[in-house]
Amino acid sequence: MPNAKPPACHAQVNITYRKLAELKPDPRNARVHSKAQIRKLAASIREFGFNIPVVIDSQDNVLAGHGRLLACRELGYSELPTIRLEHLSPAQARAFQLADNRLAELAVWDLSDLSRFSAEGAHCASGEGHST
Repeated sequence: MPNAKPPACHAQVNITYRKLAELKPDPRNARVHSKAQIRKLAASIREFGFNIPVVIDSQDNVLAGHGRLLACRELGYSELPTIRLEHLSPAQARAFQLADNRLAELAVWDLSDLSRFSAEGAHCASGEGHST
């Protein structure tokens, strides 16, 4: 359908700072974060700042951002920016949680772009993602 309108957004996104103690990591989170990865995430946050809010449901359960949350605990943060998704059913929230992790894994790296970043001197405190 060439004239079909794109679907409207479900809700306006609002960023709210919440205390780390209020945020509840999902014990069923399918993504496992090693201590080494948490250290690398912490190094990245230390270098670049905390730039991607944690996504939570209406009960403050973490849907996306478990690794960043764990890294910020290590860094001693007391609060984080969050986006609350209240328009999802529990089944949709679980599906979103899985899709958020899985869809990024399906992308491929453009090795020539990675080489250009390295040639331009791009670096990351975590030491990841820039060598070819």
